[in-house]
Amino acid sequence: MYYILDNNGNIIKEYKTTLIAAEEFKTSANTFTVCSNNIAKIIRGEEPRNGVLAVKNLVCVKVKDYIEYEKEIKWLLTKNDILIINREGRVCGSFKSLQDTINVISRGKTKSSSGLCYSLNKVDSESYGYRIATREHYINMLKKDIMYYHKEFDNSGGRDKVPVSMYKIEDGSFVKDFDSITDAAKYMGCTTEGLRQAIKKERDLLKAGYFFKYKDIK
Repeated sequence: MYYILDNNGNIIKEYKTTLIAAEEFKTSANTFTVCSNNIAKIIRGEEPRNGVLAVKNLVCVKVKDYIEYEKEIKWLLTKNDILIINREGRVCGSFKSLQDTINVISRGKTKSSSGLCYSLNKVDSESYGYRIATREHYINMLKKDIMYYHKEFDNSGGRDKVPVSMYKIEDGSFVKDFDSITDAAKYMGCTTEGLRQAIKKERDLLKAGYFFKYKDIK
């Protein structure tokens, strides 16, 4: 007997054989068999045949394994999920991959997830205003220090404290100086990260007809 689970370990349906399950989900019986065998090995501390644990976002396990090792199976399937954590330390979402994560937090504006790799599992780095961590890392850090993700940090590399100047896109004329990028962002009604990116890419901010430069950049 086999259970077909979703990729979080929740039961979808029970089947007598992998062949019957495979026919319903339009895949091969062998892929479900390999999946169930791999999970059986891992939860018993053995080496799996390969890294396949899911097929079409579905997981196949033997009923007897699920009954005995439900907690371990669910942990195996979710420990590498990507969590996004705000500056107050609250988990705001979880995703199955870095690509899924970037698609949501960038609101579809960024296709590459490579930038998230730098922030992954680093408490002093963030992307789009969120700290990024695997579920396993997040839990391990909280076991060591319950306030780990509540700690403030300076993600600006000191740039937030550097004066910036505002100019008109139309003719490049000077408009206004600001003591810091934080002050400039508040004036424009945007995030400091958005303003930093606009300065870095030398582009119009908020399509408002203005661009900014750090005063120490010539």
